[in-house]
Amino acid sequence: MAEDSLVEVRRHWQLYVDSNKLSIPKKKSLRKSITDCMQTTRAKYGSGMNLRSSYSAGLFLPALHEECAKTHGEFWSTGTLEGDASGLPHVNPTFVYSLSGDSFNVHYGMDPLCAFHLSSVVANNPPHISTKDFVEAAKDQFRSWLSSFKTRVSAGTDANLTVRFFVGESLAFCRALHVYKDLKKTKTGVYINPWGGSFIDLNPTDYSNASMTPVSFNVIDTSNLTDHTGLLNVLLLTIPLLQKKPWSVLYTNTLKLIESTRLASMNMSALAELARFDIPSLSLLLGIAPIAHLSHFTVNSDEHCAMHLNQFQDIIAWKFPTPLMPGTALSLPGLGFKEYVLSFDAEKLGAFFFQVYQKLFIVENTADCLMNLFHMILGQSTMHDSRATFALFLAFVRRRVEVDWSKAVNHFLKLVVADRRLLMGPHNYQDLLCYLHLYGAYDDMDSFHRSLVICQGGSLYDAYFSGWDDIPPYVCVVLTVPRSSIRPLERMDPSKIKVPMLHCLTTYRGGRLSNIHSVVQPIFGRTSVYEVSGSREPRVIINEDKTGWDGDSSLIVTFYMASWILLSGPPESIKIGLHFRITPSTVRDIKPVLGPMLEIYSTSLANATNVQVVRQRPNNPGELETLRSLFHLPKSPSSKDNTRQKVSVGVNGAKFITLTVRKEIIGETAVRSLSSGAVVRTTPVTDYSVLVAFDGFEEIAVFPFPICAGRVKIRIARKSSYIEIEAPIRPHFKDSLDVSLNMFPVACQAGNINLLNIPYVNLDRLPALRLPMAKDLTRAMQIHVMSSLTAYERKVIDFSEQVVPGPFIDLKRSIAGMVLEYSDLQERGVGEQVFGLCYPGLGPFGCYALLFINEAVIDVGSHSIVLDACVVSTYECLLLSDSQKMRVLLHGMNQAMVLTSKAEAYAWFSLLPVLAERCRMWKHLPSCEYRKMDNPPMPNPSRPLCSCGKGKNLGAFGKKDEYKLLHGDATRIAINPLFDFSYTQYQTLLPELLAGLSSKPAGIKLPQSNSFGARPQSSVPPTNVQDGCENCHEDPGKAGQAGLSFCSACKKARYCSRECQKAHWKVHKKYCIKA
Repeated sequence: MAEDSLVEVRRHWQLYVDSNKLSIPKKKSLRKSITDCMQTTRAKYGSGMNLRSSYSAGLFLPALHEECAKTHGEFWSTGTLEGDASGLPHVNPTFVYSLSGDSFNVHYGMDPLCAFHLSSVVANNPPHISTKDFVEAAKDQFRSWLSSFKTRVSAGTDANLTVRFFVGESLAFCRALHVYKDLKKTKTGVYINPWGGSFIDLNPTDYSNASMTPVSFNVIDTSNLTDHTGLLNVLLLTIPLLQKKPWSVLYTNTLKLIESTRLASMNMSALAELARFDIPSLSLLLGIAPIAHLSHFTVNSDEHCAMHLNQFQDIIAWKFPTPLMPGTALSLPGLGFKEYVLSFDAEKLGAFFFQVYQKLFIVENTADCLMNLFHMILGQSTMHDSRATFALFLAFVRRRVEVDWSKAVNHFLKLVVADRRLLMGPHNYQDLLCYLHLYGAYDDMDSFHRSLVICQGGSLYDAYFSGWDDIPPYVCVVLTVPRSSIRPLERMDPSKIKVPMLHCLTTYRGGRLSNIHSVVQPIFGRTSVYEVSGSREPRVIINEDKTGWDGDSSLIVTFYMASWILLSGPPESIKIGLHFRITPSTVRDIKPVLGPMLEIYSTSLANATNVQVVRQRPNNPGELETLRSLFHLPKSPSSKDNTRQKVSVGVNGAKFITLTVRKEIIGETAVRSLSSGAVVRTTPVTDYSVLVAFDGFEEIAVFPFPICAGRVKIRIARKSSYIEIEAPIRPHFKDSLDVSLNMFPVACQAGNINLLNIPYVNLDRLPALRLPMAKDLTRAMQIHVMSSLTAYERKVIDFSEQVVPGPFIDLKRSIAGMVLEYSDLQERGVGEQVFGLCYPGLGPFGCYALLFINEAVIDVGSHSIVLDACVVSTYECLLLSDSQKMRVLLHGMNQAMVLTSKAEAYAWFSLLPVLAERCRMWKHLPSCEYRKMDNPPMPNPSRPLCSCGKGKNLGAFGKKDEYKLLHGDATRIAINPLFDFSYTQYQTLLPELLAGLSSKPAGIKLPQSNSFGARPQSSVPPTNVQDGCENCHEDPGKAGQAGLSFCSACKKARYCSRECQKAHWKVHKKYCIKA
């Protein structure tokens, strides 16, 4: 991928190989140094229980965490998890050689079992689980991975697999790919690392017009890079590399201390705090949203972390919001509908930018100093966002909005200048202007020219710019820091310095004024100054010392600043210095060494030996041109641009609150109808769209983000012939009663079907649970299943007589009940299990689907339980079949009845195709019902699934001869509990969950054991089933009339009148079996 990376990888592999050739004394020395460092680490961080590997135990963490915790201490005591390391012949070379040099530099939290799925140990249900079991499971998994990889690569060119290496800073690599993607430059001018002078030069063979090397991706996984570089930095540099497809996904996971009590009291989500942003507003500006704001649920369960760990790993997946309609191929971004452009009032947008600016740098807010101190104590000492970050954000946004941009930014800057709340605001203002200019986010140079006129003088001009063709707005300063100034830091413990946040500081006018320059590039080496032929303008070359910290060269620091500052006073009056950024940790640890200003080195501009001023950064002449080209184009779209749909945004402070779409009425009939006073109606269609209709006109208004479709307002211009549809933005889907109009979205393109909010699984590869299990494991599984209902949903269920829970809550209750019931039956020694989904009027005897459970498996990726099952639509196998044998087979079959409302039944009809799609191992046929309309159909009680998967790969069910007649109508599915996204619920729910283990699980809807066709027991709440006439579903008994009469033949079906029985006979006769 990059030549330097291949060289570096090869160098390390050679070091690993050569480590076996070291002399015996050298090997003993290495072993001793490693042992000593491990002892130091244990002494510093403790050798007691460390729960890092416990996360890998998944849902069984409550039962396994004590045993998991032992692995960390054992590893840091011996260097291995297989007993005493003294007899091992070799030292692990990866412990010795790294980018930090030839020394032991392993992270103190390192635990080799963190990379493996420890929950698979439970599958075999051993009598006692020990560390040895974990180690064997890890080895088995590694062997399996290695075998799969070898099998794949052995296919040669058919393997369709390429592994590319990059050694360097991850966000720099994203920026380099962005440069190549947009500008086609393989010499990107992007620095490989924050320290050093090497650039990312992509291999011209791999990256050329003839190459198929990808520069955009459908999956980008950033691990928990967010914790180390900041969420906004990660999003701005990865989104341009993500393919514009509904199924593309960006992961920005985070590992944070649990602060649920504080977050709950502030009514703030953890994600909003992490981003320092209102999430719907951020999503609209960036064009991408976290799934938590697009869906009611996730299948990933992490409640075990909140119960037992002091840190929580939050899996945050981002996708492009997609307005999909079941039964149509409507509006896929990039696949047939106009992309949107956001329209704003300029001053309101500028005020919004200012609100975001204040939140982003809240640690500088003197009014909230106590809260800021709390932030910083909890690990925010490394402040990731700089003014350059905010400038990059504005440059990104500029390409997506339609507004008077200069007016918006000028209003923002006016508010910044007037602000007195951000303590460091004035000191960072010039840095903000600098990067707004460099990134092309601000073109107004009036303020620069005014400052230049005020400061410019003949003698000062000659001191810096004599011989220059012109004075550029911004120049690069090259500061050489003598090695002697760095020695005090080299003598310090590296753990005290941590990740050094450096900036340069210019002070002038007697120290009364100062400017911070946040983006610096430090390089060890020496400088050479020369003049270009025909010009007296100086140039600087940096000769880098590759030995870095191990050498004795000076440290050269380069940064950009406004040129007018150089003319604000005589050279000897302007000081430039390199400083640590002031944070609680640097004040505590660095101040005793460097003093109160945390100054590493400073000098005046008159020091020509250590300070040079040049037009561009040394060794990187195309940097400024690349920055301007990359982020400045294309400019804000023209109002005449018809390729993108315009959406007006209503702003209130730091939030976007409404979206407005305008529909022009063009047709002559429609124009006449509207002007004549036709009544305009709106009907919700999806979470993103509403149908606008009046006599002679019918069109769907599509929005770029979920809206409250039932609360739209319309403005009608009957003379001008247009309609504006204004809808409130839906901030989230936490309200389970306000159900999504498309809970389980599926996107299709060219016959390919993609799930958008449920991941795929391979049921044949997942470890199966052997039930019954030990009590502690059973208890852990019960807590896991019961936690699928949030505290809010449990309250709704408690008051179900006043509030109908709704289909989504009922669906979650039913799934949880099935999992618990299946587990309980296995505990009691009952073999197979059949669940019947029941509602009167849907299917024979009110049973519309049968679920045959193969087994329970562990979804190790989602930390959840999955029921491997097969579903049979009773309507299809009975009402559409003439097989008397099949009727006899089903009649009287023992099943557990899952009683549903009509709304929940239709939710199941939407969910079943998704559950089949997520685990399918078969291909959709050309005749597939989905492909005919290029999208999964609307929920269909008679044919809920396509016919492609029927009878294929049925698992254990396909081997049961007693159900052979049903095999051709069965489709395999994967059922698992549905969880909330917010982890704060788990701590508040834990006492309730533990109390519920000794009684009937609170809120869970347990199935009723019965035979096929039997009526539900009378204890079933009326909200879950309507026990009425088979034809009209009315219950005459409630109205004081005579009760229902049974069918004289089967004694099962009931009718309110002879007329209803006669009308229903065509349906009922197909499954009426004489009692």
